[in-house]
Amino acid sequence: MKNILLISIGLLLFSFFPFFLLKQDSHILIHDNLDSEFIYLHILKISGNLFSYNNSDLLLNIFNGLNTFYIHSEFSLIRILFYLFPSFWAYILNSLLIRTIGIVGICLLVRDFGKSIEIPNYLLIVVAVSYALLPVYSLYGISIMGQPILLWSFLNLKNRKRHFISYFVIFLFPFYSHFAMTAPFILITLLVYGVYVIIKKRTNSSSFIIGVGALFISYIIANFITIENFLQNNAQTHRDLWKNNYPDIESTIRLIAETILNGQYHAASIFGLPILIIALYSIFKKTSKWKTIFHFIISIVLIAFYYSTYRYITVFFEDSLHLLTTFNFNRFTFFVPFIFYLLLLTFYSDKKINRVLLYSLTWVFCLGNIYFNSELKYSTAKLILPNQSTQLLPSYNSFFSPALFNEITAFIALPQEDYRVVSLGIHPSIAQYNGFYTLDSYQNIYPLEYKFKFRKIIQPELNKNNVLKEYFDNWGSRVYLFSSELQESCYVDCPKYFSETIQELNVDVISLKQMSCKYIFSSVKIINAEQIGLELENMFEDDQSFYQIFLYKI
Repeated sequence: MKNILLISIGLLLFSFFPFFLLKQDSHILIHDNLDSEFIYLHILKISGNLFSYNNSDLLLNIFNGLNTFYIHSEFSLIRILFYLFPSFWAYILNSLLIRTIGIVGICLLVRDFGKSIEIPNYLLIVVAVSYALLPVYSLYGISIMGQPILLWSFLNLKNRKRHFISYFVIFLFPFYSHFAMTAPFILITLLVYGVYVIIKKRTNSSSFIIGVGALFISYIIANFITIENFLQNNAQTHRDLWKNNYPDIESTIRLIAETILNGQYHAASIFGLPILIIALYSIFKKTSKWKTIFHFIISIVLIAFYYSTYRYITVFFEDSLHLLTTFNFNRFTFFVPFIFYLLLLTFYSDKKINRVLLYSLTWVFCLGNIYFNSELKYSTAKLILPNQSTQLLPSYNSFFSPALFNEITAFIALPQEDYRVVSLGIHPSIAQYNGFYTLDSYQNIYPLEYKFKFRKIIQPELNKNNVLKEYFDNWGSRVYLFSSELQESCYVDCPKYFSETIQELNVDVISLKQMSCKYIFSSVKIINAEQIGLELENMFEDDQSFYQIFLYKI
């Protein structure tokens, strides 16, 4: 097993060569990543707030001063990496570290609790590396990658062995995982299983239950500020106005099928079809492990059904239990990727499953999951095909465009803290990364008062488009300078090759000016700029940037 572990980690390191060679020219996921989770940590870092837990501090470069209460909330090991390394390298090293933990967890599970698993060593390496390279959101820490080693720890406690190392892993897990994505769901699942073992199996599981208690206490310690703020803070946030509408039956059924086949993208997109084929084969043939396989499949189906119908629940309890809307209690989907791999390992403990079928579909499943990893796939493509067109594959560097925005900073020639900006057709995180003070941002939670204030600015554009209006009014985490014309094309991310223009932009420029906004960074040309009180100062473009920026002065 030691050799399998070392070879697997070696292959993982090899797969990261594109990132180490391309550096900031690597492709890094943008959606809910560079536009949000990444920039939160970067802003905390450059403002000196990574390890400052004073909730009265203000992040002046967001919303004219966003209280750290709304971002600064947990003790996370990821922050140590951001403190020690440049933000890009902190991101890459974190991704490498969590995936290494994923490999270790898979190998430990098979070594200590997979005695009946008859899998060739080379295929176990493929399985371990494939799991490690799932397209997880790496800034969620070991929320998914840590599940194998967490299960290994609880199985140790259930069997009353390896107590010290198991409690150590359990205690550390909350410090390197995402509270909202994991805590309620892991605790509920473990507690239910512990009670089942005690009642059904009539087994002494005191160590197991103590482990659940230790995990619960560790979650409280790691997220004490979040919990304290939730219990004590009475200020209204934009989440108080979150509202869901009843989805139609057709889209619900489609979402159930998609979740069963491909998981949920925030957890990890997964190529589930090969596993489902083998599972159905096992159940149909009544192989030796078919009941266990059936229970796993039912678990995936129930999770998919609950996830896909959760909106019906939130609408039904809209008035009486609004917490169901403001906090997503449907994230059991974070178990789905690991359940698929548990299914795969279970197949190898069933001697009656056809080996040719099993080996073939194992390769298809594992390689398919690696293919879903867009960061690895596109970065490797850029490295192997350097002369090919990569304009559709923004890199970390071309997204944030530091050289281009340095030109803009020099052109404006004013201290960045003396004025405010908003962005149009690009994510505000780009301006924030480059040191600008923005009135717009993508925030998971922020004061409701500011939502009303910013809504006044974009109200004319919202009134043009019901999709945008419902998107902002019923959710509103993207506090962006929306354009109804761009919503039909490039929306909030308009690269220079789109050649889009806005014929008629309607925003409240006077309100922007009252909020100290002096410039608009637009990735598209605004035809009616002069009519609404904007003056085109200059246009900036270079070969490295994914965008061209029209600088409008208010």
